[in-house]
Amino acid sequence: MNKVLTTLLVVTSALTLTGCTLRKDTWMGFYYKGGNYFDTKYSPVFSTKEECIEWSEELRNSNPKDKAVSPGQLYECGKNCKLDDDYQYLLNNSPKSITENNLQPMYICKVTFDDADWRRGDFGS
Repeated sequence: MNKVLTTLLVVTSALTLTGCTLRKDTWMGFYYKGGNYFDTKYSPVFSTKEECIEWSEELRNSNPKDKAVSPGQLYECGKNCKLDDDYQYLLNNSPKSITENNLQPMYICKVTFDDADWRRGDFGS
């Protein structure tokens, strides 16, 4: 019986560790048109930060007025972002309150960097 439990524990531990290491990081972009945080465009989920930067820079280049926005005010890229628990609660239990109060999604990310960081070469790993 002890051998069975030991074997089961080893196999379960190995599967858990393998699952943790195989999980890929994801990146998400937040674009603030005109530097306005209340006018946010959310990107799809990307597998690399370079894809996030490319998405953000394409938006910047397609909006000529945004080229004049101060660095650090135009976009952010976040790593392993998830919807904030409070917003998720409202989404699940009171979606009408979201639209009535014009609430925007709130994401919590493990790491973020903005366009000023990227231009300096100092962006998330």
